[in-house]
Amino acid sequence: MRLLVVDDIAANREVARALLRADGHVVETASGAIEALRLIEAGGVDAVLMDLQMPDIDGLEATRRIRALPAPMGKVPILAVTASALPEQIDACREAGMDGHLAKPIERHALARALAELRIAPAPDAPRIVIPAVSTLLGMDVLDGLRRELGDAEADAIIAEFRAELEEVRALLDNPALDTPASAPQLRQIAHRALGAARNLGAASLAEKSHALEVAARDGQPVVLLRALVMALAAETVEALEAQLNPAL
Repeated sequence: MRLLVVDDIAANREVARALLRADGHVVETASGAIEALRLIEAGGVDAVLMDLQMPDIDGLEATRRIRALPAPMGKVPILAVTASALPEQIDACREAGMDGHLAKPIERHALARALAELRIAPAPDAPRIVIPAVSTLLGMDVLDGLRRELGDAEADAIIAEFRAELEEVRALLDNPALDTPASAPQLRQIAHRALGAARNLGAASLAEKSHALEVAARDGQPVVLLRALVMALAAETVEALEAQLNPAL
């Protein structure tokens, strides 16, 4: 199938692309809703994998705009692929017109199953999808899994994307102005970026504290210590990724 992955984080796009290509799909990516709408309007997209929290237009509004397009473009199946997995968030996806929801971290078998549940009709000459019974691409041994399933070169490219993403997150968090109530929306967005990367990497501690920071910013709770902790965990994760890329150092 020809699939479109929409996510503002490059590392997240590359993980989804690698998983889908491993199952024989043709994959295009978009870094935001405007670009995604242009690709969908051009036709030929069999399904869309849509992130929710994006800086230009969020995934819910993007879905509503897609649904306003004439058929067949406006009827393209849309799967939410996001770190936002609360019941009210899943309901919001359905209300916006999405056809399914898959929580991060993305696991190959779960992704293939979610696509199958959308009842997409691929072109007659589309390659047959072969799904292994168990995939260890994401989880406790995420980096080893990347190498086993994708090979060293592609795994290193994805690891480098995650390293760059977490370096940027750490740099963005290094701003005491984020501790003020007026900066809560910005802090929530940064924390969500950290959460998405951490979940895809299987970095449990970073994911837990990033989620706590996002919730604290949302609820107006103190964020000084949590912000510092997420910064420290992000820096440690960057070092671990660097060691994967340069094991001799």
